[in-house]
Amino acid sequence: MKKHVLLVEDAPELLDTLACLLEAEGFEVFVAGTGERALEIAESNRIDFMICDFQLPGMSGPRAIAAIKSRQPHLLPIMVSGYLSAEKRQQCVDAGAMAFLPKPFLMKDLVSTMRQLS
Repeated sequence: MKKHVLLVEDAPELLDTLACLLEAEGFEVFVAGTGERALEIAESNRIDFMICDFQLPGMSGPRAIAAIKSRQPHLLPIMVSGYLSAEKRQQCVDAGAMAFLPKPFLMKDLVSTMRQLS
């Protein structure tokens, strides 16, 4: 059975690229440009992994992770960001993030992180 990945990223080019690469790795991928859209998707789909940008329009990445993880406790969230201060990293941990990747990152590092978490 394919693992389901929810990508939450407000940069459309990065969102499309990651979705294509993850689909090529055998994942079923859902995409959202906002935390609010991610919540809508998670309402009607089981999500195994959530790869989420910290800074999003509207709802922040940590808030989106916390909201979805409260409904899907099996969720394995990975936070991505261009810069995570100690304070922001703590917000991610408090929200339930299991791993962090700095932008830019290599696809092999993302897939390796996902395999380590599962």
